[in-house]
Amino acid sequence: MNRTILIILGISLVCMIVFVIYLNFNRNQDTVVGIPQAQNVQPENSQNGNVQPENNQSGNVQPEDYQNGNAQSEDYQNGNAQPEATPFLFPIEGVHTLPGGTVVTGTVERGSVTAGDEIEIIGFGVKRRTTVLRIETNEVVPIAVAGDSVGIFLTGISPDELERGQVLAEPDSIGLHTEFRASVYALRREEGGRDTPLSENEILQFYFRTNDVPGTITLLSEADEVSLGETAYVTVELDRSVALEIDTIFAIREDGRTIGQGTILEIIE
Repeated sequence: MNRTILIILGISLVCMIVFVIYLNFNRNQDTVVGIPQAQNVQPENSQNGNVQPENNQSGNVQPEDYQNGNAQSEDYQNGNAQPEATPFLFPIEGVHTLPGGTVVTGTVERGSVTAGDEIEIIGFGVKRRTTVLRIETNEVVPIAVAGDSVGIFLTGISPDELERGQVLAEPDSIGLHTEFRASVYALRREEGGRDTPLSENEILQFYFRTNDVPGTITLLSEADEVSLGETAYVTVELDRSVALEIDTIFAIREDGRTIGQGTILEIIE
Protein backbone atom coordinates (compact mmCIF):
# COMPACT_ATOMS: atom_id res chain seq x y z
CA MET A 1 0.00 0.00 0.00
CA ASN A 2 2.76 2.42 0.95
CA ARG A 3 4.65 1.48 -2.18
CA THR A 4 1.60 2.27 -4.37
CA ILE A 5 1.22 5.72 -2.76
CA LEU A 6 4.89 6.52 -3.39
CA ILE A 7 4.56 5.55 -7.06
CA ILE A 8 1.49 7.78 -7.46
CA LEU A 9 3.27 10.70 -5.77
CA GLY A 10 6.32 10.20 -7.99
CA ILE A 11 4.21 10.21 -11.15
CA SER A 12 2.40 13.38 -9.99
CA LEU A 13 5.69 15.14 -9.31
CA VAL A 14 6.99 14.30 -12.79
CA CYS A 15 3.77 15.58 -14.36
CA MET A 16 4.04 18.87 -12.46
CA ILE A 17 7.67 19.34 -13.56
CA VAL A 18 6.72 18.69 -17.21
CA PHE A 19 3.81 21.17 -16.93
CA VAL A 20 6.04 23.93 -15.49
CA ILE A 21 8.60 23.38 -18.26
CA TYR A 22 5.81 23.63 -20.85
CA LEU A 23 4.52 26.92 -19.41
CA ASN A 24 7.99 28.46 -19.34
CA PHE A 25 8.58 27.41 -22.94
CA ASN A 26 5.33 29.05 -24.13
CA ARG A 27 6.12 32.28 -22.22
CA ASN A 28 9.50 32.53 -23.92
CA GLN A 29 7.91 31.95 -27.33
CA ASP A 30 5.39 34.76 -26.71
CA THR A 31 8.20 37.16 -25.86
CA VAL A 32 9.99 36.40 -29.10
CA VAL A 33 7.08 36.55 -31.52
CA GLY A 34 4.74 38.91 -29.64
CA ILE A 35 3.87 42.51 -30.61
CA PRO A 36 6.28 45.12 -29.19
CA GLN A 37 4.98 47.12 -26.26
CA ALA A 38 3.02 50.19 -27.32
CA GLN A 39 5.06 52.58 -25.21
CA ASN A 40 8.29 51.86 -27.07
CA VAL A 41 8.96 54.64 -29.64
CA GLN A 42 10.09 53.19 -32.96
CA PRO A 43 12.68 55.04 -35.10
CA GLU A 44 10.37 55.05 -38.10
CA ASN A 45 7.85 57.11 -36.12
CA SER A 46 10.33 59.97 -35.87
CA GLN A 47 11.36 59.65 -39.49
CA ASN A 48 7.76 59.69 -40.72
CA GLY A 49 6.82 62.64 -38.54
CA ASN A 50 4.41 60.65 -36.37
CA VAL A 51 6.15 61.67 -33.15
CA GLN A 52 5.67 65.38 -32.59
CA PRO A 53 8.26 67.57 -30.80
CA GLU A 54 7.23 68.99 -27.49
CA ASN A 55 7.48 72.53 -28.88
CA ASN A 56 4.80 71.75 -31.45
CA GLN A 57 2.52 70.42 -28.72
CA SER A 58 2.98 73.57 -26.67
CA GLY A 59 2.23 75.86 -29.62
CA ASN A 60 5.65 77.50 -29.82
CA VAL A 61 6.53 79.12 -33.17
CA GLN A 62 8.93 76.94 -35.17
CA PRO A 63 11.56 78.17 -37.67
CA GLU A 64 9.57 76.56 -40.51
CA ASP A 65 6.75 78.98 -39.74
CA TYR A 66 8.89 81.90 -40.82
CA GLN A 67 10.22 80.08 -43.90
CA ASN A 68 6.69 79.16 -44.97
CA GLY A 69 5.20 82.53 -44.11
CA ASN A 70 3.01 81.09 -41.35
CA ALA A 71 4.26 83.40 -38.59
CA GLN A 72 2.04 86.47 -38.42
CA SER A 73 2.49 89.76 -36.66
CA GLU A 74 0.46 88.32 -33.76
CA ASP A 75 3.50 86.19 -32.92
CA TYR A 76 5.51 89.37 -32.43
CA GLN A 77 2.72 91.09 -30.54
CA ASN A 78 2.42 88.11 -28.16
CA GLY A 79 6.15 87.99 -27.57
CA ASN A 80 6.67 84.64 -29.31
CA ALA A 81 9.13 86.03 -31.87
CA GLN A 82 11.50 88.93 -32.35
CA PRO A 83 11.29 91.47 -35.21
CA GLU A 84 13.90 91.33 -37.94
CA ALA A 85 17.08 93.32 -37.44
CA THR A 86 16.94 94.73 -41.00
CA PRO A 87 15.94 98.41 -41.34
CA PHE A 88 12.23 99.07 -41.80
CA LEU A 89 11.08 99.70 -45.39
CA PHE A 90 7.51 100.23 -46.57
CA PRO A 91 6.71 101.10 -50.22
CA ILE A 92 3.61 103.31 -50.37
CA GLU A 93 0.84 101.88 -52.54
CA GLY A 94 -1.97 104.26 -51.66
CA VAL A 95 -2.62 107.56 -49.84
CA HIS A 96 -5.93 108.21 -48.05
CA THR A 97 -7.51 110.86 -45.86
CA LEU A 98 -9.52 109.45 -42.95
CA PRO A 99 -10.93 110.95 -39.77
CA GLY A 100 -7.92 111.21 -37.52
CA GLY A 101 -5.24 111.83 -40.11
CA THR A 102 -3.46 110.79 -43.29
CA VAL A 103 -3.09 107.08 -43.94
CA VAL A 104 -0.69 105.32 -46.30
CA THR A 105 -1.34 101.71 -47.28
CA GLY A 106 0.99 98.99 -48.50
CA THR A 107 2.99 95.94 -47.44
CA VAL A 108 6.02 96.00 -45.15
CA GLU A 109 8.98 94.93 -47.31
CA ARG A 110 11.42 94.35 -44.47
CA GLY A 111 12.03 95.05 -40.79
CA SER A 112 9.27 96.20 -38.46
CA VAL A 113 7.56 99.36 -37.23
CA THR A 114 5.62 100.17 -34.08
CA ALA A 115 3.26 102.96 -33.12
CA GLY A 116 5.31 105.95 -31.92
CA ASP A 117 8.35 105.20 -34.12
CA GLU A 118 10.01 108.04 -35.99
CA ILE A 119 10.28 107.26 -39.71
CA GLU A 120 11.30 109.02 -42.93
CA ILE A 121 9.19 109.69 -46.00
CA ILE A 122 11.49 109.34 -49.02
CA GLY A 123 10.95 109.72 -52.75
CA PHE A 124 10.41 112.12 -55.64
CA GLY A 125 12.59 114.79 -54.08
CA VAL A 126 10.97 114.46 -50.63
CA LYS A 127 12.92 113.41 -47.55
CA ARG A 128 11.32 114.36 -44.25
CA ARG A 129 10.67 112.78 -40.87
CA THR A 130 7.39 112.12 -39.13
CA THR A 131 5.96 109.85 -36.45
CA VAL A 132 3.75 106.78 -36.77
CA LEU A 133 0.50 107.59 -34.97
CA ARG A 134 -1.00 104.12 -35.21
CA ILE A 135 -1.08 100.98 -37.35
CA GLU A 136 -4.20 99.21 -38.56
CA THR A 137 -5.17 96.01 -40.34
CA ASN A 138 -8.78 95.11 -39.60
CA GLU A 139 -8.07 96.49 -36.14
CA VAL A 140 -5.47 98.63 -34.43
CA VAL A 141 -2.21 96.68 -33.91
CA PRO A 142 0.93 97.74 -32.02
CA ILE A 143 3.45 96.47 -34.59
CA ALA A 144 3.76 95.56 -38.28
CA VAL A 145 6.46 93.23 -39.62
CA ALA A 146 7.73 92.12 -43.02
CA GLY A 147 4.88 90.71 -45.11
CA ASP A 148 2.09 92.52 -43.24
CA SER A 149 -0.35 94.58 -45.34
CA VAL A 150 -1.34 97.54 -43.19
CA GLY A 151 -2.49 101.13 -43.04
CA ILE A 152 -0.11 103.51 -41.25
CA PHE A 153 -1.47 106.75 -39.78
CA LEU A 154 1.05 109.61 -39.90
CA THR A 155 1.14 112.81 -37.84
CA GLY A 156 1.56 116.32 -39.23
CA ILE A 157 1.52 115.20 -42.88
CA SER A 158 -0.86 116.42 -45.58
CA PRO A 159 -2.02 113.95 -48.24
CA ASP A 160 -0.65 116.38 -50.83
CA GLU A 161 2.86 115.64 -49.57
CA LEU A 162 2.55 111.92 -50.25
CA GLU A 163 2.16 109.80 -53.37
CA ARG A 164 2.37 106.23 -54.53
CA GLY A 165 5.98 105.22 -55.18
CA GLN A 166 7.48 106.92 -52.14
CA VAL A 167 8.62 104.80 -49.20
CA LEU A 168 8.51 104.97 -45.43
CA ALA A 169 11.85 103.93 -43.97
CA GLU A 170 13.95 103.85 -40.85
CA PRO A 171 15.70 107.25 -40.67
CA ASP A 172 19.00 107.43 -42.60
CA SER A 173 18.67 103.82 -43.83
CA ILE A 174 18.11 104.60 -47.53
CA GLY A 175 18.85 107.63 -49.71
CA LEU A 176 17.41 109.64 -52.59
CA HIS A 177 19.23 109.04 -55.88
CA THR A 178 18.94 109.71 -59.60
CA GLU A 179 22.00 107.97 -61.09
CA PHE A 180 23.45 104.49 -60.69
CA ARG A 181 25.27 101.68 -62.48
CA ALA A 182 23.46 98.41 -63.09
CA SER A 183 23.41 95.15 -64.98
CA VAL A 184 20.49 95.09 -67.41
CA TYR A 185 18.97 92.18 -69.34
CA ALA A 186 16.87 92.83 -72.47
CA LEU A 187 14.07 90.28 -72.84
CA ARG A 188 13.72 88.43 -76.14
CA ARG A 189 10.45 88.63 -78.01
CA GLU A 190 9.49 85.09 -76.95
CA GLU A 191 10.08 86.13 -73.33
CA GLY A 192 7.60 88.99 -73.69
CA GLY A 193 10.10 91.62 -74.81
CA ARG A 194 9.95 93.84 -77.83
CA ASP A 195 11.42 93.50 -81.34
CA THR A 196 14.18 96.10 -81.02
CA PRO A 197 17.18 96.45 -78.65
CA LEU A 198 17.36 98.89 -75.73
CA SER A 199 19.19 101.94 -77.05
CA GLU A 200 21.15 104.78 -75.52
CA ASN A 201 19.39 108.13 -75.19
CA GLU A 202 16.03 106.37 -75.53
CA ILE A 203 13.50 107.35 -72.86
CA LEU A 204 12.72 104.17 -70.92
CA GLN A 205 10.32 103.60 -68.02
CA PHE A 206 11.99 102.19 -64.88
CA TYR A 207 9.91 100.48 -62.18
CA PHE A 208 11.18 100.30 -58.58
CA ARG A 209 8.84 98.69 -56.03
CA THR A 210 5.62 100.73 -56.43
CA ASN A 211 6.96 103.64 -58.50
CA ASP A 212 7.80 104.20 -62.14
CA VAL A 213 10.24 106.84 -63.32
CA PRO A 214 11.44 107.78 -66.84
CA GLY A 215 15.16 107.62 -67.51
CA THR A 216 17.92 106.79 -69.97
CA ILE A 217 20.81 104.31 -70.16
CA THR A 218 24.43 104.72 -71.21
CA LEU A 219 26.35 101.54 -71.93
CA LEU A 220 29.70 101.01 -70.23
CA SER A 221 31.10 99.43 -73.40
CA GLU A 222 31.66 100.63 -76.95
CA ALA A 223 28.20 99.39 -77.96
CA ASP A 224 25.26 101.79 -78.06
CA GLU A 225 22.46 99.29 -77.44
CA VAL A 226 21.56 96.22 -75.40
CA SER A 227 20.75 93.38 -77.78
CA LEU A 228 17.73 91.18 -77.07
CA GLY A 229 18.57 88.19 -74.89
CA GLU A 230 21.82 89.78 -73.67
CA THR A 231 23.00 91.37 -70.42
CA ALA A 232 24.96 94.62 -70.40
CA TYR A 233 26.45 96.97 -67.83
CA VAL A 234 24.94 100.44 -68.03
CA THR A 235 24.65 103.76 -66.26
CA VAL A 236 21.05 104.78 -65.61
CA GLU A 237 19.99 108.39 -65.15
CA LEU A 238 16.48 109.04 -63.83
CA ASP A 239 14.31 112.14 -64.28
CA ARG A 240 13.26 112.14 -60.60
CA SER A 241 15.04 111.17 -57.39
CA VAL A 242 13.73 108.02 -55.71
CA ALA A 243 14.71 105.79 -52.78
CA LEU A 244 17.43 103.47 -54.08
CA GLU A 245 20.14 101.20 -52.72
CA ILE A 246 22.59 98.61 -54.00
CA ASP A 247 20.98 95.28 -54.99
CA THR A 248 17.61 96.91 -55.68
CA ILE A 249 15.93 94.98 -58.50
CA PHE A 250 13.99 96.94 -61.12
CA ALA A 251 12.03 96.38 -64.31
CA ILE A 252 12.01 98.29 -67.61
CA ARG A 253 8.53 98.49 -69.09
CA GLU A 254 6.90 99.72 -72.26
CA ASP A 255 3.20 99.78 -73.20
CA GLY A 256 2.24 97.73 -70.14
CA ARG A 257 4.78 94.93 -70.65
CA THR A 258 8.22 94.23 -69.21
CA ILE A 259 10.97 94.54 -71.82
CA GLY A 260 13.98 94.39 -69.50
CA GLN A 261 15.11 93.88 -65.93
CA GLY A 262 18.14 94.84 -63.91
CA THR A 263 19.93 95.08 -60.57
CA ILE A 264 21.64 98.14 -59.09
CA LEU A 265 25.37 97.55 -58.61
CA GLU A 266 26.63 101.00 -57.60
CA ILE A 267 25.04 104.31 -56.57
CA ILE A 268 26.56 107.33 -58.34
CA GLU A 269 24.38 110.28 -57.32
